[in-house]
Amino acid sequence: VSQSRYTEGNLVDSTGNDNDSSELDWEALNRYQEQAPASTTAAKKMADEELPNYENIISKVGTLQEYLLAQIGELDFDDQELKIASFLIGNIDDRGYLTIAVEELAEAESLDLEQVEGILDTIQRLDPYGVGARDLKECLHLQLRNSHLKNGVVEAIVENHLRELENRNFTAIAKAMQISLEEVLDNEHLIVTGK
Repeated sequence: VSQSRYTEGNLVDSTGNDNDSSELDWEALNRYQEQAPASTTAAKKMADEELPNYENIISKVGTLQEYLLAQIGELDFDDQELKIASFLIGNIDDRGYLTIAVEELAEAESLDLEQVEGILDTIQRLDPYGVGARDLKECLHLQLRNSHLKNGVVEAIVENHLRELENRNFTAIAKAMQISLEEVLDNEHLIVTGK
């Protein structure tokens, strides 16, 4: 029995030979039509309706600062809070780190330091996790907090053993913390993957 497939109005057998309509294998054609997915245009239309157009998202939000400002725009901030948030976001570099001290901003703009810190805390809860940190240690702590991955051990590793973690000296971390190597590796996995 010859296996057949349907292409552009002709039934083509597995040898690649076109069959004219007098020799058409109607059973093979029916099997193909029953098993074939919806037409390409119908499938494309369904896919377009179900998925967001990422080109539009990218063109609307081009930089990290624009992305953060778009998220802040969704919050219920008053004009003063928006001004502070905009200034803070404007001082976040492309790597996501805050490049100005909150004390400097509060003093320069005659603002309440607690309010500035509170707005920074809100920014640090935005996507991507870790944004608005002042250094790697704070960035990792923010990622752990926002991902709900705190367990005591992982925070201690970030706080006290960042150099060993960077050098992958897991044995030294286990010895210093008096925990098993396996526990260190499990927590290193949380830090690296966020899961």
